[in-house]
Amino acid sequence: MTKYLRPELPRGVSPFNLAAYMRAFGWQMTRTVYARGSVWTLKGDGDSEFEILLPTNSALRDYEVRLIEALETLGAAHGRPPGEIARDIQLGASDVVRVPLLSAGAEPGTVPIDEGLAGFEYTKEMMLAAACAAVNPKSYYSSRKPSDASGYMAKDVRFGQTEHGSYVITVISEVPPPVQPPEPSMAYLCPEQPFARRVTSTLAHSLNALKQAAENESTSDETDPFADVVSLGVSANLCDAVLGLSGGIEGVDVEVRLAWALARPPASDVPSLIRLPRESMSVIERASARLKAMAPPEVTEVEGIIVKLESDNSQAGGRATIHGTVEGHMRKVRVDLVPADYHEATQAHAEYKLVKCTGEIKLEWRSLVMESPTSFERLSDEPEE
Repeated sequence: MTKYLRPELPRGVSPFNLAAYMRAFGWQMTRTVYARGSVWTLKGDGDSEFEILLPTNSALRDYEVRLIEALETLGAAHGRPPGEIARDIQLGASDVVRVPLLSAGAEPGTVPIDEGLAGFEYTKEMMLAAACAAVNPKSYYSSRKPSDASGYMAKDVRFGQTEHGSYVITVISEVPPPVQPPEPSMAYLCPEQPFARRVTSTLAHSLNALKQAAENESTSDETDPFADVVSLGVSANLCDAVLGLSGGIEGVDVEVRLAWALARPPASDVPSLIRLPRESMSVIERASARLKAMAPPEVTEVEGIIVKLESDNSQAGGRATIHGTVEGHMRKVRVDLVPADYHEATQAHAEYKLVKCTGEIKLEWRSLVMESPTSFERLSDEPEE
């Protein structure tokens, strides 16, 4: 007879953090059992009820078995693999975003290399879109991203160990625990929602809003359902990330699951599972184009020296190439100038003077181009050696 062997108890799973997890998900401690532990219950569907005996005495012979049974019961109660719940408990101080790569035809736990690389890149873009929307919801974010969003992506979020189930990308977003103010009058010093939680909440709300807008597209005659949900975090960037994770308009479903830091339970209206069907991808692709068209041009300033002038007729204006700083980086920008500004540019080039130009910059064939600058001026200071 083959003996059934239970899996080993994962590291980091203890009665203390199991209790924290259960408390966060609505379990109630109903009674204590002398010298053994405590009994926790959760109402199921109908008249069903789940029950866990949580051991507190590590000297008990069945101590680890009881903890493993607790994980198995939690898995059954919440419809999730026990190993995934154990991972959430181990990462109890973080929000965890899971993105299964639903690759057609791949063996379980594997993914083609190109699809895997793209999956990580589009997951990153999805998180960045949510971080930007947490700062300032907009229909499209071009090259300039909010500094808070860039800082979050650089310091507060990271990829975790991939998981089985299909091929599951995990994103770990560190969420600081709540801080109690020294006295009630100083509560304003302790914001209720740290930025990291605002990002993951925005991600959940925006994906759910994107799904609903795609479903409403065919029934909305007068309004644009996607424009209506920009305030909830839907942007062209989010659309493009979802399309990339799907593999295009003929790709696969996109699923995103979220688990929340135990010390900060989410608001009751925040979804933890969003699945966007492959049939909606063509609608999302069209929505991305519309959202980009809605976005006002982003005005950028470039300051530097003119390194090239081009004109067939200077009386009609021309093009100047400025080598200078664009958002803190040294770049070359080609600028189309009207006659008066082109004359100023010619003088600045001859005198090796700094110029400053403001307008919308676009990327054309790997070159930055400013077609209609809103201002151009020649500066008096000479460039630094």
